[in-house]
Amino acid sequence: MKSSVALQNALVLTCIVSHSLCYGFKFTQTYAPSLVPARHQSCATQKQGKGGINNFMIPRAGKFSKLERLNASPGLDEGRSDALQVDWSAIGLYIGATSVQIGLISLFLKVADFVMEQYISNKLAKKGIVIAFFAFMSLKSRVFSPFLDNSRPSLKSEKSNRQKRKTPSWTPPPIAFPFIWLTIACLRATSSTMVWEAKNCTLLNAPVLSFMLHLSIGDTWNCINNVERRMGASVSAVILVWLSVINAVRMYWGVSKTAGLVLLPSAIWISIATVLITSIWNLNGKEPLFPVKKSIEIKQ
Repeated sequence: MKSSVALQNALVLTCIVSHSLCYGFKFTQTYAPSLVPARHQSCATQKQGKGGINNFMIPRAGKFSKLERLNASPGLDEGRSDALQVDWSAIGLYIGATSVQIGLISLFLKVADFVMEQYISNKLAKKGIVIAFFAFMSLKSRVFSPFLDNSRPSLKSEKSNRQKRKTPSWTPPPIAFPFIWLTIACLRATSSTMVWEAKNCTLLNAPVLSFMLHLSIGDTWNCINNVERRMGASVSAVILVWLSVINAVRMYWGVSKTAGLVLLPSAIWISIATVLITSIWNLNGKEPLFPVKKSIEIKQ
């Protein structure tokens, strides 16, 4: 019953992705974005050309004396301005990929529970397997996401990307991120194992599913932010990542206060990351808060 409730909660949080991105579309249309990205493609189909996948143009200050083009399609007249379009196919892909990922993880947890109950009687051996599993998932949960490229940036690419955009003065150095994530992974594995023990040594339970949903949403965010480089949509998505980790901490706390406290630093770090991502977006022209299907022309 609790697993069923957790799956319902997972569906609700997944649906929030669509609502959040749609809200970002309305918000950005109202407040006139000052930075519009070049044509974006989804992670599944994106290819890099000579100029790279991130071609941005920031309009010059003051009035435009002539038509400014942002990677405009061939054949457009100078008197024409294309409407800003939401990339609904990308939004559908994000929602679908996240749903498939949490579904595959749930199936794996059910099978793992069956196998350990039937074939592994030593509780210490079970605990060792569970700790290793949670540690692996904390770092490589994207193996359950078959439709998106959720890879995290390397140290070299992170340094390169930082040179291409403005960042707050308090941004941690790139070398700090691997150490932060390794520490977070250890805390995640420890807290999740505590929950596993408190839930009669079963993996498929509501608190663990809430944590797996958090990982799945985080993997989708990695695609949006680190692969597709959609700064605006990344802001919308990182808020969902933050909400999901808050929910996971709440669920863990309900089972074991110690487990909730151990997972809490993960929520604190993601809160900081949310502020950082939003600040970077704000410093770089406030790109639309939704995926853009095609580039536009700006005329004044």
